[in-house]
Amino acid sequence: MKDVLGELGRAVRGYVGVVARDVRVQMIEFAEKPRTLLPAFSSDKSELLEALEGAFSAGMGSVLYDALAEGVRLLAANAANGRSSSSATEGAEGAERGTPRSGRALRRRCPRLRHRIRGLALDDWNEPDRVEQRADAAARIALATGGRFLRAESDEELAELYKRLTDDLRADPAYSVGIRFSGGTGRLNVLPREERAAAVMQKMPPKMELILDASGSMNRRIGGKDSPRRIDLAKKALAEVVDSLPDSSVVALRVFGRRIKEGRKGACQDTELLVPFGTLDRAALKKRVRGIQALGTTPIAYSLKKAGEDFPPGPGERRILLITDGKEECGGDPAATVAELRRSGLTVRVDVVGFALVDEADREASRGVAEASGGLFFDARDGEGLKEGVLRTLSPAFDVLGESGEPVAHGVVGGGPLDLSEGTYTVALHLADGVVTVPGVRIEHGRMTEVRLDEEGGRIVGRPSLPAK
Repeated sequence: MKDVLGELGRAVRGYVGVVARDVRVQMIEFAEKPRTLLPAFSSDKSELLEALEGAFSAGMGSVLYDALAEGVRLLAANAANGRSSSSATEGAEGAERGTPRSGRALRRRCPRLRHRIRGLALDDWNEPDRVEQRADAAARIALATGGRFLRAESDEELAELYKRLTDDLRADPAYSVGIRFSGGTGRLNVLPREERAAAVMQKMPPKMELILDASGSMNRRIGGKDSPRRIDLAKKALAEVVDSLPDSSVVALRVFGRRIKEGRKGACQDTELLVPFGTLDRAALKKRVRGIQALGTTPIAYSLKKAGEDFPPGPGERRILLITDGKEECGGDPAATVAELRRSGLTVRVDVVGFALVDEADREASRGVAEASGGLFFDARDGEGLKEGVLRTLSPAFDVLGESGEPVAHGVVGGGPLDLSEGTYTVALHLADGVVTVPGVRIEHGRMTEVRLDEEGGRIVGRPSLPAK
């Protein structure tokens, strides 16, 4: 059962990592009794990931019907209009409990429900006589609501079936709360005023901490034996970035893995603030970058935690740029660490540049760290890609807010257009000294809307254009 729960945990966390920003999710764990994991439906990835901590521990059985009934009740309370969906995963270890009356009542109600129920059942080899009974019950509920029922007859089938169930949930927007009528999509681009682009960008300096991976793997070469090492390309990109920073930027530099060899005592605490926050001194910052040598391991979560302590107090958004060629190697959870920083009251956004990542799992882990704070992930395959990704993170970030005020998309100034459904939005531009909002941004099908940023009276303002063909 432990392996089954591990697969389930990975599947659910994978779904949470890609859930759309306008989708709200609730989760119910059921063993001895149903346990709702969140106080309310949420689209906050960090909140969803936090709620999963401690879940997926084996119980003595399941109360499937009671859990489904609770899910239906919560959906009904939160979606008086529109369609919704719930997903149940039935672990089969132990006898299925739950009030028989509740099971019969739920099946009778299925044809009237506006909720699609998806289920996955694992055959219980300890109780073969109950397998068909449980599978039949789960299948009837799923089919009666227009959902899907999947059945694993061995543990080897579990991973693939969990992936199919997750893909099914991602592909079907029926579980989103609310109705949006749209004639199509348009595009939004947020840019500085063209004739004053350089001057406007200088007025939007970042408050940013750079975190560089100096673990031993950064000594690897991108190509053949005569090609440059990853660490050398990263240092070159950082030096060029320092030259591109606005004069009034407030920047710090933290490095992990440069002092203690992997496997030795203290390697997982080897993170150091080389340059604390202060007025930008390009020469001093580049000198510290040149002296970095790659040696140790990859304590990403611990470094992010320490970075949260580095920022000086004050208003505005804090930015962290993490450059890494791998994943967490010290047992930490970087995405959960970012979520904890935000819960502590720190308005922080983490952008991640993954450099020469080989495994898709490493890319997904890096992407999850960025998405936990609404940040961006860049997959850099070579030195030029690394430089481009790092330079893009220097531009101010913005959120696109829907009518409810919830973010539906995010990007960076000058980072290229976003595709949005028709409607009226607000652009929230996050600067080092506060948030600048641009309301009334209209998106029309097949047209481009631009928000041009300028400086007036010492402050940044934005004006949306009418949608252009």
